[in-house]
Amino acid sequence: KSPCEQLPATPTMSDAVRRPIVYGSEATPFAKPAENEHTHEWTLYVRSPHGQDLSKFIRKVVFKLHESFPDPVRTVEKPPYELKESGWGEFEVQIRLFFVDPQEKPVTFLHFLKLYPGETTVTDKKTIVSEEYDELVFLRPSAQMAQGLVDPVPDEIGSGARNYARIEADDLQKLTAAKAALAAKLGIVDATFKQLEAKAEALKKEMGVD
Repeated sequence: KSPCEQLPATPTMSDAVRRPIVYGSEATPFAKPAENEHTHEWTLYVRSPHGQDLSKFIRKVVFKLHESFPDPVRTVEKPPYELKESGWGEFEVQIRLFFVDPQEKPVTFLHFLKLYPGETTVTDKKTIVSEEYDELVFLRPSAQMAQGLVDPVPDEIGSGARNYARIEADDLQKLTAAKAALAAKLGIVDATFKQLEAKAEALKKEMGVD
């Protein structure tokens, strides 16, 4: 055989194993600011959207907080991969995943901790949720990694994901009610405007104005 024939084939996407994850934050305001002026308690997390055990292939998760926090680099070495804290401001968090096979390069995500409602958040009662979905792709994982990746990924969303359907239904109901209230107010304004128009026309006729 030639040397070229002895070289291993280049990995392709057909050799890849994918595992979905969600990462993000949940923030809930305090009833009143704490003595340290913190306004919210919050949780950073990395989860499986299907409720699967991520520790089969994730060894640890490192959260890098704003430098104003004591010990801003926090390591979580077993599930749930969550970090609970409190604060008063929003900031960008670095989330770094390390795998059970040290030969697999760590993966880093950037997440902006949100404390207040916005376009990229979902509100569940008083809790502000900011969450991203992504997929980890392992090209020809080692035997050590493959052992943790054998579980099939379910088709349905499990306990690891929030009930967005219910949250969206609640938000839709509120939006529908708000639109109905606005339509009613616009109807009153339109009717009032037409009445004023009619009075103006009647006044013109009395005054002989064309």
